[in-house]
Amino acid sequence: MLAAAERAARAAAVPGGGALPSGTLRLGTSAGLGERLGEVLRVLGELLPGTAPELVTAPTRARLERVASGQLDAAFVRGVTSAAGTELIEVWRDRLLVVLPASLAPGEDTIGLTELAALPLRIVPRRQNPPLVDLVQDACAARGFAPVITEHVGLLEGLIASIGSGPPSWSIIYESQARTLRQPHVVFLPTEPAMFMPTALAVPADATSRQVAPLLRACAAAASIDRES
Repeated sequence: MLAAAERAARAAAVPGGGALPSGTLRLGTSAGLGERLGEVLRVLGELLPGTAPELVTAPTRARLERVASGQLDAAFVRGVTSAAGTELIEVWRDRLLVVLPASLAPGEDTIGLTELAALPLRIVPRRQNPPLVDLVQDACAARGFAPVITEHVGLLEGLIASIGSGPPSWSIIYESQARTLRQPHVVFLPTEPAMFMPTALAVPADATSRQVAPLLRACAAAASIDRES
């Protein structure tokens, strides 16, 4: 994040820099961005008043391919370290929170993963989100157990509601997303040790600093949400 901010500052120092041509900014989005996406769009609206963001939803690989081919100006991706034809710039790290029935809340500010070993884990199929599923499984393995996974393929709001009212179970959610989805019958708790998922901004490998700077400024503003909350 510091490197990204420094890069944006250098670009802003160039006369006439820090702006994209008027038109449409095609931005690939990732699930679970929550209020960060709103902050990115708000800041872009201030920096690029003549540019209309066009949000594109697609699987991670498709997003990266479209960035490399020029069909997208940039895209948010998670759990990716390299992709041909793109540059990946880490812009923030989202803390992962456990979703648990309020009746099972431990009365602490955090929850140990081993406390969840006897409960089924409800999570998206791995084919839909390999980085998230692998991160959670690896964290559990490091604590000496393999979670019993029950795949969930519906909407996140439905999953959270069913955890709050159904048989005891747990799930995982991004902290930035949890802020917009609070419900009275569940609690969102950070794990001990904490789990984080990095988010990167993918841009074309030949993108200039002038093109990237507004996006990085907007991402820096979105990353600051954690410090302000």
